[in-house]
Amino acid sequence: MSFEGVPANTAIPGSPLMWDGTGYYWYNPIKDIYIEDDFVTNAATSSYSWASTISGTGAAISRQNSVLSDTNHPGVLVYATGTTTTGNLCIQLQQNNGQGPLTFGGGQIDIFWIFNIPTLSTATDTYTIRLGFGDQPSADMVAGAYFSYTDAATGAAWVINTAQNSTRTQTTTNTVVTTGWHTAHIQVNAAASSVVFQMDGVTMNVSPLSTNIPTGTANTQKCGPIFQMLKSAGTTSIGLVIDKVFMFQKITTSR
Repeated sequence: MSFEGVPANTAIPGSPLMWDGTGYYWYNPIKDIYIEDDFVTNAATSSYSWASTISGTGAAISRQNSVLSDTNHPGVLVYATGTTTTGNLCIQLQQNNGQGPLTFGGGQIDIFWIFNIPTLSTATDTYTIRLGFGDQPSADMVAGAYFSYTDAATGAAWVINTAQNSTRTQTTTNTVVTTGWHTAHIQVNAAASSVVFQMDGVTMNVSPLSTNIPTGTANTQKCGPIFQMLKSAGTTSIGLVIDKVFMFQKITTSR
């Protein structure tokens, strides 16, 4: 028995058929990594025990679907920076030592973040967001591959970034950030020699990046899924909404 030419006898019992970007294959829970969170539970850390960082007067991360009343986005995580000028918020997957759980170079890895920007960063109320793969809750990444945005010095456009041991490649795109819903997609190839960045299904004009991609096994080379929001000016509480994260890696060599 087979499907699309993939023999069923190659599957671990109970495994679904998957698409890896080039063809169908049977998902292997021993070999692959599959993370999906719709943020539909009451727990602040959700089912994956996200590490959360909250700093600033009135700063909060909450679960309030009523904020948007959007039936197309069930389960949301709501950021509010609070009134402190330097308020910051972050969720990330990390291990007990505070470092990320992932090392690039062991197989193609994709991550998607679905989020809503209600209010843009301005000179009066300035904030920076960083999302994708990273390791720092309240500063720029030591290791990672990620989108970033602020209104300062980038023409309010998306910036694509890679970071290896605090050495970064940061390139401004020609895609201006807008309010509303967005889907970010970052794909690191199997050899960790190239990173493709897409926003709302469109590949960024300066993508891919091929320098400063973290590939070592030291803690300063590891990262994980992250969504960070850092405020740097103003006393107005700024909001941001995260709807979903999905990550998939087809590991090259079975463990």
